[in-house]
Amino acid sequence: MRCFTCAAAAVLGLVVGAGVERLLEAPQLASEKLAHAKDNEQYMRTLKTIADHDLEAQRKAMSEKALTQRKLEAMDAALTKERLARENIDRHYRNLISAGNERLYVRLRKDKPSPDDGASGTSGMGHDAPTFADIDPATAQRIFEVAGVDEAEIEKLRALQGYICTIRPHTLNCDAILK
Repeated sequence: MRCFTCAAAAVLGLVVGAGVERLLEAPQLASEKLAHAKDNEQYMRTLKTIADHDLEAQRKAMSEKALTQRKLEAMDAALTKERLARENIDRHYRNLISAGNERLYVRLRKDKPSPDDGASGTSGMGHDAPTFADIDPATAQRIFEVAGVDEAEIEKLRALQGYICTIRPHTLNCDAILK
């Protein structure tokens, strides 16, 4: 029975030793759990801060995109209005020229009087005065057509420049284009 008592005493010693060890380690374990909880809390605050900054950046980007869209729409409306007004004026003058109610003149300038003018030296009148040449209606119509095509191409370039300056306002000379 003595072995049984020794064995019981040994088991009792192990149990008491483990309990004492557990009691001694409990505060350390609690402090580690507290530190771990604090780390988790700090990590969650950091994640929330990052998410808040990301959300603010998304809102700002959406606001800038909406502003850019409004600028593009305003620019498109202004260019369309200008184009329609120009086309109406051109159509009006072409109709007047076709009907013979309006004439197209070209201003001519003489650099030097020619001997054929009948004037001698500088004493004649009108050597520096401009003269005008009348252009026939068919030619005038073609001039308006060419000018209209040129104006349309210039308008396309202005629209492209405006678009680029709206999208990238820091591009060279955009201040002058957007005004």
